[in-house]
Amino acid sequence: MSTEKAGREIRETPVDELRERRKQCRKNPPGKRIRRDAWLSPLRLKPDRLSEDAEVHTEGVRSSDRGFLNVDPETYWELLRWTAKQSVDGVSAKVPKSLAKILGQLRINASLWRDLVWHWPKFFGKASCIGSPESMREHARQTGRHHHRGQAIAAACFE
Repeated sequence: MSTEKAGREIRETPVDELRERRKQCRKNPPGKRIRRDAWLSPLRLKPDRLSEDAEVHTEGVRSSDRGFLNVDPETYWELLRWTAKQSVDGVSAKVPKSLAKILGQLRINASLWRDLVWHWPKFFGKASCIGSPESMREHARQTGRHHHRGQAIAAACFE
């Protein structure tokens, strides 16, 4: 729509009608409201599915219903709280045994975890691909690149 036509439409359309149009634009296409967290993937992987299996979201809000970690919500919350306490540069608390065990099971290097979380732009910048080293390598190959920014640190952190 041209600027002139848009201006004319705004000037000539009643205010109530413009408000109703804006209200309709805030809704998703089918007209129903979407919860703010609806785009988030479930936390837990399903035990009956392989982690590489795709599981498309039926409502079309997010790309997958697959989940992304194999930890319970309480452990994930503990990891988030511990990571948040590590935000001060130079202050590094010892990793609790329970978290060290979980990070080990997830094949995450605990010593790099803090830096990876708190200095994300330093390692990944505005990268278009972030994930496991294998998935980053595969995506780079598919897009005709040699590698993605942050691929080396991802390989070091996610052993």
